[in-house]
Amino acid sequence: MKLAKIIKSPAYMAEKPWKTIPFTTAIVVLCLFLSHPWGKFDWATNLRIAFLSGLVSAMGETAHYYLLPRLFPRWHDTQYWTVGKQVLSTMAMLLTIATSIYAFYVVVFRMPVSLPVLFYFVFIFLLITPLPLTFGLMWSRNLELQRNLRLANELNERIMEKLSEEKRPKEADSSKKAITFPDGRNSDFTVSPENILFICSEGNYVNVVFFQEGQCKEKMLRCTMKTIEQKMESCAEIVRCHRSFFVNLSKVKMVTGNVQECLLHFDELRQTVPVSRSYRKDIVGRVRNSR
Repeated sequence: MKLAKIIKSPAYMAEKPWKTIPFTTAIVVLCLFLSHPWGKFDWATNLRIAFLSGLVSAMGETAHYYLLPRLFPRWHDTQYWTVGKQVLSTMAMLLTIATSIYAFYVVVFRMPVSLPVLFYFVFIFLLITPLPLTFGLMWSRNLELQRNLRLANELNERIMEKLSEEKRPKEADSSKKAITFPDGRNSDFTVSPENILFICSEGNYVNVVFFQEGQCKEKMLRCTMKTIEQKMESCAEIVRCHRSFFVNLSKVKMVTGNVQECLLHFDELRQTVPVSRSYRKDIVGRVRNSR
C-alpha cells in the first residue's frame, strides 16, 4: 500500500529542462571520461570521446524533454505527472541514450554489433548515469517545492489580512455587478461575481461553481474559456490560475503547496483548485498589488 501510494503521488516535471540538460550532460561526460568503457586511450582522446558521447546524451535528453511531450501530450500532462510516470520516463530515457551512444561507438570505433555487447554497454551506462540524473532531478524538485511553498505562505498571509479587513465596516461596492454568461443552448446564466468560487473547463462545457442561499451550486454552460476570460476582465478578484480554471481569490481560505503546484482550498467545499506554474507569476503579482 505504501509503495502504491508513493508511485501515485505527484512528481515534479522540469519546467525549464534546458537548464538541467547541460548540468546532467557535464556529469555524464565526467563519468564516461573517468570510466572510459570504450577502452583506454590517452587522456585527450578519452576526453574527446567522452565529449562526443555527452553530445549524443544531450540530444537524447532534448528529444525526451521536448519531442515526446508533443507526441504524447496526455501522458506528459503536468497535472497528472506522478512518481511512477517519472520512474518509467527516466528509465526509457536512459535506455534510449545508452542505445544511441552504443550506436555511436559502433560507427566510430567499429565495436561489434551483438546483443551481449549492447546489454553489457547498457548495463555499464545505467550504472554511471542514474546518480547525476537523480541529483539533477532532486535539485530541481527541491527548488520547485520551495517556490510553491513560498507562494502558498504569501497567499496565506494575504488571506489572513483580508479576513481581518472583512471584519471592518465597508461601503457597498457598486462596481460588482452581476455577470451574465452566454450558453450555447439558447439560454443565459446570471450570477453575482462575489458568489463565484471557481470556474473550470470540462470538455466542450464550462462549469461555474458558486455559493448561493447557503448552498454550493453548479451550472454547466456550453461556452469556451476564452468567453469566460473576456467576462472576467471587469472582476479583479476572479483570475485565471490554470489553463482549465478561474478562481475567486476572495473565496480562498487556505493554500497548500507540493512539488507540482499550489492548491487553493475553500470553506464551502472540499474540492481544491490548482495553480499551475505558467500562471503562478500572475497570481503572485495580483496578490502583491492588492495589498
